[in-house]
Amino acid sequence: MRPWLSILIPVFDVEPYLAPCLSSVLAQRLDGVEIIAVDDRSTDGSLALLEAAAARSPHPIRVVRHEVNRGISAVRNTALEAATGRYIWFLDSDDALTEGAVARLRAVVDSHSPDLVLCDFEKWVTASQTAEGGGALGPRIASFDGPPNMRLTDAESLFAGLYAEGRLHAWSKIARREIWSTDLRFPEGRYFEDMATTPRLALRARSYVYVPEVWVRYRQRAGSILSVPSLRKIGDMAVGVAGVLDAWLGAHPDMDPRTRFLFTRYCVRILGFTMKDLRTLGEATEERVAHYRRLFYANTCLTRASLVAQYLRYGNILRLVRHWRYL
Repeated sequence: MRPWLSILIPVFDVEPYLAPCLSSVLAQRLDGVEIIAVDDRSTDGSLALLEAAAARSPHPIRVVRHEVNRGISAVRNTALEAATGRYIWFLDSDDALTEGAVARLRAVVDSHSPDLVLCDFEKWVTASQTAEGGGALGPRIASFDGPPNMRLTDAESLFAGLYAEGRLHAWSKIARREIWSTDLRFPEGRYFEDMATTPRLALRARSYVYVPEVWVRYRQRAGSILSVPSLRKIGDMAVGVAGVLDAWLGAHPDMDPRTRFLFTRYCVRILGFTMKDLRTLGEATEERVAHYRRLFYANTCLTRASLVAQYLRYGNILRLVRHWRYL
């Protein structure tokens, strides 16, 4: 019988964190759930730990291994190709599910059968690299702004709710397998891959449910992939929103200007991060600043004058002033 859910776990050099992640999954109600972990040629003990956990687990864990290291996008794509469940849930291997999260998801699926489910998360800060201690849990962080616990079908409200909060990570979105189809995959070789895939996945959703509950504990740790800036990461972040607005306007040409402003505001924030990281690296040359400014206006389909008009009509003027030197 086909599983109702596939939990997909990408693994690369996360030996100190992997056991708590797997434990949080195996503690769930797992009837009708498949677990697939893909190791991206780890250089530490992650694979051995993963295989040992799979060998002793009362619930099957399918372990897949890349022959060469290919990056997080490729790992997620491999896991997606292997998945057979009706719904897909990605979970990073240094994060964890909260108690009862899968059961709550099952209740939502049984009640509403949506194409997309959105949940909230909390930051999980651990003092040591062993990650076995309790650590500190922050408050609930919303991944969406919209009506909770009901089946919704308005696509523009989905777009607006996503960009109002700006939480585009894959692990707070559980999607029906069919809307991934065969032509939507994570962009290989790029960081900030969720920025590209999540809005395109949402564009395909005909129905969705937002559950304002913490289902994921997001571990905040030093040494993670995105914790240290580089020119490559800056470039990937800046182009992560490329083509998103064009795709949505192609399907919804009468999008409300307020909805477009929420996307603009998100892009302004990304531009600010870009410029901050350039300064940190000592690479904020006039040429580079001009390049990322041009990308910003191309991605938002705005001119400087129309951007100012949007902020005057809808926005936080203080934010505009704070980022003005970049615009």
